[in-house]
Amino acid sequence: MDMSTLAGIIAGCAFMIISIMLNGQLSSYYDLPSIMITLGGTFAATLVAYPFERIASLTKVVRNLFFSVEGKPQDIISTIIELANIARKEGLLALEEAAYRIDDPFLQ
Repeated sequence: MDMSTLAGIIAGCAFMIISIMLNGQLSSYYDLPSIMITLGGTFAATLVAYPFERIASLTKVVRNLFFSVEGKPQDIISTIIELANIARKEGLLALEEAAYRIDDPFLQ
């Protein structure tokens, strides 16, 4: 899990609640119809703007947000250098064959 993402969400919510509490009571900022209009309108606008298949894949995006695994820059650089050497020695068509051995979807 990416701890900085989780820490950022928690810190943002905490700062928002603390700033409201310093200015008044939390209940004075809570209005159910306003929340329903904001969240419902956002959801409805999203349904109108995007096809349902793309909205359904949102769970995959959220999962990647918290559980993504990033490679080390040194490993990525060495892979790119290796691919450059293959392209220089064997030609660009040899890169297609080398792409099957790469785990990183971006580099593939």
